[in-house]
Amino acid sequence: MTRFQRKIYTSLFILLFALTAPTLIFFAKGYRFDTIKKVFVHSGSVIVKSTPKKIDIYIDGKKTPNKKLNFINNYYIVNGLRPGKHTVECKKDGYTSWRKEIRVHSGLSVEFWNVILTPVPNQTLQTYSPQNIARFYLSPRNKNELVLYQKNNQEQIISLFNTKDGNSKTLYRTDQSSYDLIPNKEENIEWSSNHKKIMIPIAKDGLKDYIIAEVKNSEQKNFRLNTILQKIPLEILTKTDSTQSTVQPTTSLSTKNSNPATKQTPSFPRIYQARWIFDSDSKIILLTENHHLLIADTKEPTKSILIDQNVNGFDLAGDHIYYTKITDKVIWDIKSNQPHKKKAIANINLPNTEEDFLKMIAYDEYRIALLTGKKKLYLLNNNEEKKEIFFQEIATDINGIQYSDDGKKMLYWSNNEIWVFMLRDWKVQPNRQENEKIFITRFSSGLKNVQWMQTFENILFTNKNLIKMSEIDNRDHINLVNIFQTNSPANENEFIYDKDTSILYFLDTTNNSTEPILQSITLMENNGFLNLMR
Repeated sequence: MTRFQRKIYTSLFILLFALTAPTLIFFAKGYRFDTIKKVFVHSGSVIVKSTPKKIDIYIDGKKTPNKKLNFINNYYIVNGLRPGKHTVECKKDGYTSWRKEIRVHSGLSVEFWNVILTPVPNQTLQTYSPQNIARFYLSPRNKNELVLYQKNNQEQIISLFNTKDGNSKTLYRTDQSSYDLIPNKEENIEWSSNHKKIMIPIAKDGLKDYIIAEVKNSEQKNFRLNTILQKIPLEILTKTDSTQSTVQPTTSLSTKNSNPATKQTPSFPRIYQARWIFDSDSKIILLTENHHLLIADTKEPTKSILIDQNVNGFDLAGDHIYYTKITDKVIWDIKSNQPHKKKAIANINLPNTEEDFLKMIAYDEYRIALLTGKKKLYLLNNNEEKKEIFFQEIATDINGIQYSDDGKKMLYWSNNEIWVFMLRDWKVQPNRQENEKIFITRFSSGLKNVQWMQTFENILFTNKNLIKMSEIDNRDHINLVNIFQTNSPANENEFIYDKDTSILYFLDTTNNSTEPILQSITLMENNGFLNLMR
């Protein structure tokens, strides 16, 4: 090669580099050439975090082989998308699919952190041996343990059932003629914080009571809560501190059909609601039918304490007790170890009502929901940082609510609709504002068993014979899928999802039996360490 040729080749290489280098740099920085406008545009990207982890991603109908997996957080990123409208689809053979139409903006990522695909058909169906199950609950003691309420013609049994080894342990049993266990479907068996005792709601002839049973000694030391109530001295039950109430003490806790001219034996009130006190297996907070709120000491009833009178609802969160009073329309807060020190945390301008009681559901002192007997939902949402207090009626005909674990969302539902209320700003895509309402879905044929999944961005519910899952990401549309079909229509409180194991337990009939049998399916695979849903 001559010297002249070398100069020519060198000049060509320099010229080629000068022409391609800017293009390579532009591509490296996310720019793409728009063949229509004949200019370079800054591209965007899509981030997808999914369960299961290994999925196929399609952009505008074309499979993307160049998606990159972040091994720390286990999400995919698809780069180089031109600004504008695109369709994103997530697919996997044997699973439900997911689809959104999105708008990509220059230099920005569109993020989807909670894409869930479930197996179709679900091959994980498991049937368990216990019979005559009327209700069941998740046990807080161990994974794969359920509390069963079994009922036959002769007796009623409360037992612990291990779903892995099939072993059962009887906690309490009684004959059918004694009383009915679980009188109210809205009320569950409740465990003490140390998991040594359970409180079982019962009823006989319309009178409500609770059985306190020891888990380790199922045949010993079981007692009824009303027997403790009757051992509390009347002077404790009727005592009123001048700073607590304007209502004068009465000579009898039960004022119904009382005649001042007739000397009567003082009667004790009936129990309306009872809960375990935080960090105790001997103290119980209870609300009586004549609106007395007490801390009952089951070991030493004489040390029981009257918290307040004229109370129409309460709840516990941590070691705090929150309650409302009929007379002053205030939400009060006390610590369970300081029952004589209370503070008003909010005025609640509830309209005058003939209802005696309401259901209070507290997340903390800043987030408290009130559900009246007429199914009106009121919400206190106090943002301490913003110094803003929100208290409004937000919905009617509501059947129930659930908070997300982080307290930023509240799920609530009626017979036909599901909604989510944002309790705090949500700064992860899709961005949401505090006090924003998100409509999820509506079914004329009715909804039951509504509950959060572990992402708190997805919801499970039943509709007739179908178990359904919905996301709450309302960008473009809300993806709603059928994940399983049962043999018989779903009843309320017969479908419970265990967020720790991703197992859905439910009662259903089989081809061999018309009586409901306990079954389960697994909805999500375990993605392993560090692959947590954001």
